[in-house]
Amino acid sequence: TPDLAFFAPLDAVGNFADEPFCIWNGLLGSAPAHPALTNIIEWMVNLVTHRGDMYDMERAACRYSGVERIENWKVRAEPGLMLSGPCALGLAVNNALGNEPLSKFRAGLLRREGFNERNIQDLNEDEIGSVMFLVADKDDLGAFRFSDPERNIIIASTELTGLSKSPMLYETQNNNGKKGLRQKAHYSVSTRGQQLWGTHDVYADDFDVDEQVSLIVSRK
Repeated sequence: TPDLAFFAPLDAVGNFADEPFCIWNGLLGSAPAHPALTNIIEWMVNLVTHRGDMYDMERAACRYSGVERIENWKVRAEPGLMLSGPCALGLAVNNALGNEPLSKFRAGLLRREGFNERNIQDLNEDEIGSVMFLVADKDDLGAFRFSDPERNIIIASTELTGLSKSPMLYETQNNNGKKGLRQKAHYSVSTRGQQLWGTHDVYADDFDVDEQVSLIVSRK
C-alpha cells in the first residue's frame, strides 16, 4: 500500500464486550511525525507531569471528544494501560483519525475513509494516510503472529525466542551494606485496594508540574 502511514496490531482489551479500543504497542510502524505519535506524546507527558489519576484521564478523554460524556468503563478497564500503554495509543490514534477517542477498532485497512466521525473540517487526510490494524494471535499455528485478515497475509511472526518470564529484578542494598536483588513490582499493583487509581503505586513522587505541553510539527 503506497500511502500506508501507520500500522499496528489490535490489543485484547475490550474484546470481551466486542469493543477493541486499544492498540498493542509492541509492534508498530509509522510515517515520520504522524499525528498519532504527536497525540500519544502529548497525552502521556501531560498526564505524568500533572500526576494524573483516573478522573484526570476521564476529563482528558472528554476534552478530546468535545462532549461531557464518554464510555468511562473503557478508561477504568485498565487504567495503567490508559496512562501510557496500548489504550493510550488507541485513544491517540482515534483522535488523529477524527473519531471519538474511545471508539472501537476493526482489523483491516482504512484507505482514507471510515474515519473522521466527528466531522473535523481541517483534518489533514494526507498526513493520516492509510492506516492498517493487524490481528495479533499468540497461538497462531504455534507462534505469535501478526496478520492482515482481509488479505490473509502474515505481516510478522515470532516465537519470542529467548524471552524470559522470570520476574524483573534490580539491585538493592540492605541495612548491613550487603547488596542483593529485589523483584520489581508489576504495574498491576497500582489497581489494588480501594484508593483512587493514580494516588498510589503509580508515580515515584507527588510533584505536580503546572505546565501544559503542546507539540507543533513543522514539515518544511
